[in-house]
Amino acid sequence: MSVKQKTILFAAAVFALFLSAGEKLPVAVGGYYWDGRDIRDNLLLRNQMAVYSPPGPWQVWVPPEEYKKYSVVYIGEQLKGIKAGQGWNTPETVKAVREYMESGGIIITSGSVPRELLGKNPLAERLALFGFRENGRLPKGETGVSEPGSNRSYPWQDCSLYTAERLSSAVPLLIGNVTKKVLATWNPVGKGGLVWISPGPMRLRELYSKQKKSLGTPDENGVFVFTPEGEALDRLNAFYLKQFQRSPQLKVEIRNGSWGVKPLGKPGSLKLSAEFLHQPVFQKKSERKPGLTICSEGKTAVIVLPKNAEKPLRALAKELKYHLDLMSGADFPIADQIPQDRAALVFGNADIAEKFGVDYKKLESGTSVIRRKDNLLLIGGNSSSAVSRALSYLLEAVGCRYLWPGKSGKVIPRRSRIIVPDLDLVQAPVLKVRSIRNYSFLAGRWKTSLAKFGMDARELEKELKAASQDYPGNRGFFQWHGVNDDISSSRTETQHARSAYVWGHAFTDFYQRYGKTHPEFFALQPDGSRKQPARPQLCMSNEKLAETIAGNLIRRFSKEPWRKALSICLNDGGYTSICLCEECRKLDPANGRKISVPLFRPVRRNITYVSITDRVLCFANRIAERVVAKYPDKKLTLYTYAEYADPPKERKPHPALILLSVHGGYTSDLAHAAAVRGIAAWSQFGNPLLWRPNGLWGCRLDPPQNYARAMFNDLELFKANGLIGTDFDCFEQHWANKGLVYYALAKAHWNPDRLDYDTVFSDYCSSGFGPAARPVGKYFELLEKMNAELRAANGKIPYMEIMNEEKIAELSALLNEARRLAQHKPEILERIDFLKIGMDYAADCRKVFVAQKNKSPDCKTLRVQFLENLKQRTKSNPLAVSPLMMGFYSPYMPR
Repeated sequence: MSVKQKTILFAAAVFALFLSAGEKLPVAVGGYYWDGRDIRDNLLLRNQMAVYSPPGPWQVWVPPEEYKKYSVVYIGEQLKGIKAGQGWNTPETVKAVREYMESGGIIITSGSVPRELLGKNPLAERLALFGFRENGRLPKGETGVSEPGSNRSYPWQDCSLYTAERLSSAVPLLIGNVTKKVLATWNPVGKGGLVWISPGPMRLRELYSKQKKSLGTPDENGVFVFTPEGEALDRLNAFYLKQFQRSPQLKVEIRNGSWGVKPLGKPGSLKLSAEFLHQPVFQKKSERKPGLTICSEGKTAVIVLPKNAEKPLRALAKELKYHLDLMSGADFPIADQIPQDRAALVFGNADIAEKFGVDYKKLESGTSVIRRKDNLLLIGGNSSSAVSRALSYLLEAVGCRYLWPGKSGKVIPRRSRIIVPDLDLVQAPVLKVRSIRNYSFLAGRWKTSLAKFGMDARELEKELKAASQDYPGNRGFFQWHGVNDDISSSRTETQHARSAYVWGHAFTDFYQRYGKTHPEFFALQPDGSRKQPARPQLCMSNEKLAETIAGNLIRRFSKEPWRKALSICLNDGGYTSICLCEECRKLDPANGRKISVPLFRPVRRNITYVSITDRVLCFANRIAERVVAKYPDKKLTLYTYAEYADPPKERKPHPALILLSVHGGYTSDLAHAAAVRGIAAWSQFGNPLLWRPNGLWGCRLDPPQNYARAMFNDLELFKANGLIGTDFDCFEQHWANKGLVYYALAKAHWNPDRLDYDTVFSDYCSSGFGPAARPVGKYFELLEKMNAELRAANGKIPYMEIMNEEKIAELSALLNEARRLAQHKPEILERIDFLKIGMDYAADCRKVFVAQKNKSPDCKTLRVQFLENLKQRTKSNPLAVSPLMMGFYSPYMPR
């Protein structure tokens, strides 16, 4: 038996199961294969409709005598090349088609199918079945398509080829706004009828893909926001869905008895302040007293490393030697014994630390230690990462800095005499989790978007890795600054570091696990079902669900005792509505803030409802109560965003909950103030907080930007009010354009001396640019003023309107002045030229922006040149401006 025969038999068997089980009849999908697949995957299956798609190569044919097996028969776009005997070209097939519709069957056709189905059959048969005489091409000049009586139109004509002309019994469903040509019809026949639609979702999706037009992006609350193109495609899908639902079997009856749109909870009375309880306390940088001399007249201290030191500590010892050797021109030896007659820098284990009066066991996890005793200096901590932070603290105390990755970003002053200031550090970081998502070019969506523009992700990754090292074996920029700094080789230590806290969407596989056995666990949909196509939404009023989740978490904590927190973060995105059953709505206070909530079935639309934060907290608290009864010291992580971003009206979060906020953008003062007020209100409960913003992408444009002060101050403010961790997303890796932002953010993560932003900024300029510090400082200050102007406009002015030719010239002049002042300092000149790459890039962005704004015919050429310049700059310096995310959202790439 052939593979094709086996496929047919399998499909027939599946269909027989539908009938025997008494299920509603499926939809048959035929016609052009790719069009049918798009309708099947992006419309029917997402709306929980059973589909039968017979096997076939490019044209898929369903015989008319089998139509009675289906609720709807769809024949998509074209039938060119169908075999002899296929089509409605015999009296028998025409009779079968008519009988199917008269008995209530619905046939939906699209594109050029009407011209091909009947072949040379008489005009009378075409009129009887389709309700119009001719199927001609759409003339040029059409600008939009709308439903009769609707005041909304969409550019569906961009994928339309045919019109219906000389209508008889057909009813127009879509009409061109200019040409008044009919682009969709409905011809009732008996209890059923036939629909014909010219525009197809597959062709519209294909068009936008070729034009590189985004369909939308999630906002900072995780809610997907359509672009005009995304809305056009979404509404065309909705129009198609409405036609499928002409079949009584596919009509959806909303069960208002349980499902509804009115919150049923009592009004809440919880009052929360929008002001933070605490403000961060800073200290100005002060001159330290001289301490231990470690190099003088060629005589150096010894670097001491215990004999049995693990690999991470050995690497840190070598890195210390590299810096001190290069700084002094001398040779700092590494030994495994403390010398009797020389100063020593000692990487101390617990036994050695005790000699300095330090008991690692009594210190908070992650504590870094630097302590002097006579002519010995202890560099220690109770984890490898803690020792790493201590080493950075020591190296910065003697003048080293790491401004950005690679050689040009590393500052190592040259001096023959090195005196370590009087240091005494015993400190754990305030933030237990310090994460900035440093994506690889090889990650799925970035790799795909780069490939569209002819860039090799593997080669880019290789070049970036090489450029990011200042010296083989040395730590990277983030590890130096105490971010992403799990450098342990010990399994136990690793488990207690980055893996200790788990967050992220926790229920992505829940429908596969419980959909059949516990359908009541899932959100009641407007159509009365609880089916979940993907990213399931939960029925949070269901106590058995909370009990099941708690049991799963308890078992995992038992198997993985090193975990400090596990996730109960809800899913986002997807095509499933939140639960609006009666019991869930009883948990929603009626006086909650009004928000817009998307519904997806039977047709996508938005309704006004209230914030569901109280419901989410009721659900999360039930789980937490059960978990802490078994494990009192464990925590659970929970997002506070999307429909539950607002603080609650009645319920307080259980103390075991770690609350994660995604708020945090720097392009609008109004949005930023609202976000800070929200985090302030959540902080009133005293729960641990974790911050997971997308703010590093700024205004989603790539020219130089500076909101370093705002981000630094926000992080320090949140740290003073219960923040225990971060997870920054949307890190674009534009070191020439946003390097100061990244540097200041890293400094705020690990700030043992409690320095304020102005001190950090001043030190950045003076340490990195020496005699050119003043004009470089003015350069960054001007960028900060431009960001302030953008924020004050609250979305009314695009950033590239502010980054105009005058500003580009002013910024470039400051860098030119910096070059003049540093003309005899090659290392500083290299850093200034690194910044200048960002200004060259800004000029390219501005050219495309102006051409796009003025609808210039040069726009296409400028986009191509933009891409070529980007490739050249990436090749010469992959750190300066990265193409990593540009293919995903940049408005200046070729379309």
